[in-house]
Amino acid sequence: MSIWTSKIRAALAGFSALALLSGCTDGGLLATTGLGGQAFSRQAPERLPVPGSAVVVAGPAGYCIDTGASSVSEGDSFVLLASCAAVTHNPEARRPLFPALLTVSVFEPPVGDTPLTDEHAQLAAFFTSDEGRAALSRDGDPATVELISTDTQGGAFFLHAREQNSDARPGLGADHWRAIFTVNGQRVSASVLSLRDHPLAAGAGRGTLNTLVARIRRESRLPKAQPDA
Repeated sequence: MSIWTSKIRAALAGFSALALLSGCTDGGLLATTGLGGQAFSRQAPERLPVPGSAVVVAGPAGYCIDTGASSVSEGDSFVLLASCAAVTHNPEARRPLFPALLTVSVFEPPVGDTPLTDEHAQLAAFFTSDEGRAALSRDGDPATVELISTDTQGGAFFLHAREQNSDARPGLGADHWRAIFTVNGQRVSASVLSLRDHPLAAGAGRGTLNTLVARIRRESRLPKAQPDA
C-alpha cells in the first residue's frame, strides 16, 4: 500500500468525528447546524473552492455546504454538505431528491506517490482488511463494518460499506458509499451517508455518489489554454 494511506485514514477520521458532532433532526432529516448550532436561518453556498488547490466542492441539486461544520485550508480540507433546507434552517429552501449527509475531503498526495489508477486493487485489499474496515468504522472496530462491494469507474475507486453499530451513528443509517479519485493533482475522498429516518436504497446511494463525483469534476475543470495568436 502506498504512503498516502495515512492520508486516507485521516480523511475518514475527520468525517467520522464531524458527522458525530452534527446536530439532529429537522423533519426527520439530519439538520447540520455547525458546531454549536444556531436557531436562525442562514446562508449556505452550493459550491466551495478549496484554498490552495484547483478543486471546487459542490454536490447534487438540493445540497448546500455547512461552512460551520467544514474545515477548509490550504492543507487538508474537509467539507460537509446536507439538504439546503436543513443547513439554512429554511423550510422553503431546496431539498435533494435523495436526502443524505455528504462529506468531501481534499488532500495533496505525498511526493513520490504512485498514480491512483495503479492502486485500485491495493485499495480494495486495504478496505477488506481489519485495518481498512477499522478506518471505516465510527468506533474503530472492524467487526462492526461489512464491506458490501468495491469497484472502479472512470478512474475512481468506489466502495459500499455497512455499519452494524447504530449507536456510533446518531441520526445516520447503516449504509454509506465512498469514492476516492484524483482532481487536478489532488486526492479527493467523497462519501454519501444514509440517514436513519430516510435510508437509501443501493441504487440511490451509488447514484448520489456518482453525481457528487461528476459535479466536483465538472466544477473543478480547468479552462483550456488559448493558442497563441
